[in-house]
Amino acid sequence: SNSLTPIFRFPGKIQTFSFRGDAFYFIAANNLYSYRLETKKIDTVFDPYQKLAFGVFDIYQTASHHYFSVYGGFLSLDTLGRWQLHIPPSIDLSVPFTSLAGFGDYLFLGTYNGVVAYNEKTERYDNFTTNEGLLSNNVNALYADSNYLWIATDRGISRFTYRNVLPK
Repeated sequence: SNSLTPIFRFPGKIQTFSFRGDAFYFIAANNLYSYRLETKKIDTVFDPYQKLAFGVFDIYQTASHHYFSVYGGFLSLDTLGRWQLHIPPSIDLSVPFTSLAGFGDYLFLGTYNGVVAYNEKTERYDNFTTNEGLLSNNVNALYADSNYLWIATDRGISRFTYRNVLPK
């Protein structure tokens, strides 16, 4: 049928969500939850690094991982349930990573200090800010395609041709 089907009610604003199999993760009030369609059960997600307890801001999913942006970096959770904490070099650990996007080997992380590009294969980090042409360092949202990274800031939107600039 072509009708809307309520799945569950939650007492707060759901910021974003991501599916994996018969379950999905969602962020509400900067906490991470999981919901299993089969059991109809909501659980709070905890990570071994206890970074999620301080706030999670965005989710990005690949075929092999979920990525969660937190203060000072990001967490990855693979399909086998293994967590990993990623802290880019020279990052202020008190700064939230506000947004995530990715394409291919790249994961892009928005912060209040510009954008961090992370190459999964090489584990290399590259930063870019207003010094490289961003309209503002206050990044609110990101979107990546095969050639461009679209960056929404508090002063407008920039487009970055990352394939021409970032090392492969």
